[in-house]
Amino acid sequence: MSGAGRSPFIGFDAAGISISGEIRYYTDSSDEGAGIERYFCPTCGTRLFSIPGSAPHFRIFYAGSLDDPDSFEPAFSIHVAGKVAWETIPDGLEAFDGDAPG
Repeated sequence: MSGAGRSPFIGFDAAGISISGEIRYYTDSSDEGAGIERYFCPTCGTRLFSIPGSAPHFRIFYAGSLDDPDSFEPAFSIHVAGKVAWETIPDGLEAFDGDAPG
């Protein structure tokens, strides 16, 4: 999706989120096979958030789209089995080969 080593994200329950303005999405595959909808700005193409098919009540926002991206601190790393050779996982960060469990 990103073509890079990382795609930092933060998740929220959809019930506490309000979205305004025009957005578009496409459906991508996921490890569970449930798919994932990836939403973006139709004007500039910026990734905004995703909705996993396995958890449609959940919204995944990309840390780079936050007002203060420096306030984001990762809690874990996923899909490390497919990482490129030059990618490093920060010391002490829990890592999963695929999706995070449960």
